[in-house]
Amino acid sequence: MSQNGSSLCVLGYVRVSTSELAASGLGLAAQEAAIRHHCERNGWELVDLVHDDGVSAKDLHRPGLRSALERIAAGEVNGLVAAKPDRLSRSVIDFAQLMAWCDEAAC
Repeated sequence: MSQNGSSLCVLGYVRVSTSELAASGLGLAAQEAAIRHHCERNGWELVDLVHDDGVSAKDLHRPGLRSALERIAAGEVNGLVAAKPDRLSRSVIDFAQLMAWCDEAAC
């Protein structure tokens, strides 16, 4: 719940790299279904799904992720939901930076 007692409004984030496109369990549809299920289970409003299709998680400079972070910073939504942590980053350092940013932005 947000501070005013209403449901959290979140963005879903889905990503596959070119090499993952054919791998089972990592497809965009499976990620989207997992995000929708998680949001429903927690009573969160899924405002939008942000995609980075065919993009590696080698760094945090991805169009979809950058857009999502900008929307969070602007107060449009309260947070970001991904099906698995490695959808956000495969680098422990980048993931830690992302979590630090979220702490500062009060995600």
